[in-house]
Amino acid sequence: MNRRHIVRAAKQRGWMLHPVALEGIETLFRETSDKDDLEALFEFIAGHMSRNTTVTEPIWKQVADALMKDERQEMLPVKNPFPDLEVISAFRTPRLVYRPTRKQFQVEESRWSLFGEAEDKTNMLERRYYLAQQRILRHELFRPTDLLHNHAQAKLTPIESLLGKASTSAVLLLGVLVQVEEGRYYLEDPTGQVPLSLQQASVVDEFYVTEHCILLVEGTFHQDTLIVHRLGHPLLEERKESLAAIRKQVSHPFYRQLSSNPAAFGDFVILSDVELDRPNVLLHLESIFTTFENQSTTNYPMFVLMGNFSTTGLSGTKQALLDLVALIEKFPLLARSSHFCVVPGPGDVAFSNVLPLQPLKPPPHRIRNLHCTSNPCRIRWGGREMVIFNHNILHLLQQRQLRLPSEMDDETNERMRLPHCRMVKTILDQGHLCPVAGVPIFWNYDHALQLYPLPDTLVLGGSDCERFEEVYGNVDVMMMMTIA
Repeated sequence: MNRRHIVRAAKQRGWMLHPVALEGIETLFRETSDKDDLEALFEFIAGHMSRNTTVTEPIWKQVADALMKDERQEMLPVKNPFPDLEVISAFRTPRLVYRPTRKQFQVEESRWSLFGEAEDKTNMLERRYYLAQQRILRHELFRPTDLLHNHAQAKLTPIESLLGKASTSAVLLLGVLVQVEEGRYYLEDPTGQVPLSLQQASVVDEFYVTEHCILLVEGTFHQDTLIVHRLGHPLLEERKESLAAIRKQVSHPFYRQLSSNPAAFGDFVILSDVELDRPNVLLHLESIFTTFENQSTTNYPMFVLMGNFSTTGLSGTKQALLDLVALIEKFPLLARSSHFCVVPGPGDVAFSNVLPLQPLKPPPHRIRNLHCTSNPCRIRWGGREMVIFNHNILHLLQQRQLRLPSEMDDETNERMRLPHCRMVKTILDQGHLCPVAGVPIFWNYDHALQLYPLPDTLVLGGSDCERFEEVYGNVDVMMMMTIA
């Protein structure tokens, strides 16, 4: 905050500032521009003013001495460690769609109904398909090598071009895996659907194949059935490449270029399964807060706390939040300086089996930066994006996978066979947090589960997987530890 703003605020109170007082206030506010902090300081100064209209040098010295005492530390302004922080709820996330007829991205914003109609489910799967298709067609394998004759190394065949033919040579298709009849799988794209024979099929890499995932399928068409030889996921596209393509057509603030240095910002403390009705959890959380409250720093962290917040489910969540707020308010510096992001677990909210999960309602509090947000949510700071998702996604993928042999040999495949590695590859290749049929989703908010463009960081919570850290496609992926 500059000198001009301080002088103007003082004049609004009818005050004059002695040069020493002005310099002292300016020093305090050199790293922050928070008007509430300045107003709080002026209220404190007013208690030392009597009937004076000038903040004299002696008055300022009294104020400065009082501020330096421990009991007045809460009056000191603090540097915001995340000045451009955004915590974005799933229900405020704009929808990115690709229009294939125009070959153009569009951004849609609205308050869509939670309970959609049947066509909304169809539209949801089409949006997923077209986002995957456009990034595949930009890949070098599918770009024309001969511009004159439009030749490419690989070419996608629409399903409608197969129907009615007796047989074909090898074809490559892109589609959504669906189960129209019990035990009978089909591949579906916006032009039609074709039954699959998977008896000769193998996967080209280690990933989970589930209904509603998008697949590249190589095979031959014979007697109205696609005989599948190989299955693969959509080709991964890194964040910078996706953003470059989007920004050529879209000027929406959500996709704007941010130039900042994330290293200059505060740290993150991320915990999962913070069951606040367990006494040992509260004690551990209090110990963590005590450590940060007592350290000498101007960059306080952001605490991301993921549920479930109660062992008794929805009935205990309200009291758990009251306990959390009471605990945070015991640490005045953290309550004023840190950010607290509260992400519900499946047992914390109504409609707990429908994604995205809605935010919890915060109780009355005196915490400056408390963000009660959805699950999943996005956090943006310093030109970076983090996606938080608290769900037992690995269990779902394992439970509902279609088991097929892999083409990779055991030696090269040893690490990629690990369940968490397969999960990471599946989620990021699909560009979706939950590419699994049978999981209830608010169809009109499915875009909030999309991972396109890929984030810089993906943080997962849940009780079905050990803690891990992996890097895939330049995305830092981590499963967070539970607090015990």
